[in-house]
Amino acid sequence: YADDSDLTASLGRIEITSQTSQSLDPLVRGGAGGLVAVGVMLSEVKVGGDTDAWLGGITTLDAPETIVRAENSTTAQPVTDVGSVGVIGVSNAETEATLERYTLPSVQTGSQIELKSGTLQILAESDATSYTTSRSDGGGAVAVSNLNIDSELNTTTRAKIGRSATLSAPSTNLNGDITVKAFSENFAIANTFNYGGGGVNVQVSTPTATNTSKTETLVLSRLIGPTGPPSGIRNVTIEAIGNDRANAGADTKGGGAIQVASSTVVSDLQPNVNVQVQGLLNVTGTITINADSRSDADSSNDGAGGGAIAVTDLKTDVTSKPVVTTLIDSESELYAAENIHINAVHGANPPTSAPVLNDSQPEASDNKVESNASGDTVSGFVSVGSVTTILNSTPTATTTISSTSTLKAVGDLVLSANAQENAYAKADSTTAAAPLFAAFSVAVGESDTEITLKPEGRVNI
Repeated sequence: YADDSDLTASLGRIEITSQTSQSLDPLVRGGAGGLVAVGVMLSEVKVGGDTDAWLGGITTLDAPETIVRAENSTTAQPVTDVGSVGVIGVSNAETEATLERYTLPSVQTGSQIELKSGTLQILAESDATSYTTSRSDGGGAVAVSNLNIDSELNTTTRAKIGRSATLSAPSTNLNGDITVKAFSENFAIANTFNYGGGGVNVQVSTPTATNTSKTETLVLSRLIGPTGPPSGIRNVTIEAIGNDRANAGADTKGGGAIQVASSTVVSDLQPNVNVQVQGLLNVTGTITINADSRSDADSSNDGAGGGAIAVTDLKTDVTSKPVVTTLIDSESELYAAENIHINAVHGANPPTSAPVLNDSQPEASDNKVESNASGDTVSGFVSVGSVTTILNSTPTATTTISSTSTLKAVGDLVLSANAQENAYAKADSTTAAAPLFAAFSVAVGESDTEITLKPEGRVNI
């Protein structure tokens, strides 16, 4: 950080940077055997903390370029594998990852920063990837396998110029561009593999991927000349870009005299991308204010079973509710000698993800929310297959201009809000009797698909 400082780099740049990174990949493997075999395993990761960089006090900056950056990268890959084989075999595997990091560059509240020359960038950059996996293999006269998988992201990436701060540039600064930007890549992944067989075989898996991360840029200050007009601040860009994904999947296979497979796969994606401006902005060029949400949620559930009596119950549930807001708050004044562009958008571009998982890295996003379930039950006497797919996608993008604010541009004044979404859902159930018993067996297959797709864009003035 720099506080009450006079910083000069006449031919270079001033850079104030804080960088952090974490990579955690606990692996738990276990097995049990005997007359009665019980395997219980847990792999868990929790990550928190802050990454900060800031300017404060009365500070002058004199360089072709000044950068204040906070940057964080976090990867968590907990794995739990467990198997139990015996007359009675029970395996229970739990894998949990919770990431709650904060990335927070700022200009402190009440500061007075003078940009004597050059440009200024306040940058928050973060990527967080949570990839949880578990596998269970069980067998015996009685085999019970339970997989509980949770992958949760709740990160905050925020670039901020604090309330009552003043950033000024003299008219002699001919390159006085200011950029305040938050950029994040957040990816929650949960996968299970559940394979078993025995006289009585029961398999339950509940992989859940949750992403409720926040990406925001707040400018609650004055950007002016040293004594008001004339100002040497040329172009101002205030932007938040959130790339958010949630992906959950299950693969369940088994067989036995009595086979029951129950799998519920959940992807819950509810990120927030926000830009708020409150204060006075006086520039000789263009003001660009943009909140951009790029998101994708996918769930897949594949199951197959067989036996004298076989029951397969598969469910996928996808919720995608990104909230994107651009707010020009009360009593703000924006003056531009050229243009003013204010925008909130969701879905215009596919999300990107940090390439940190090597061979396990999922494919790039296709910019489509998907929920897929497929069940295949083949039995002797009784077969029941139930497959349910639920998809609920309601992204909102809102641009709001407070009634007590003033916006003036010599050129264009453009206000917009746009939300769009692509979605796909499928439930496929195949239930049949084995050929040997086809003449005197019962086979029931049921599939159900529910889709809610309601993107909404609003401009409030």
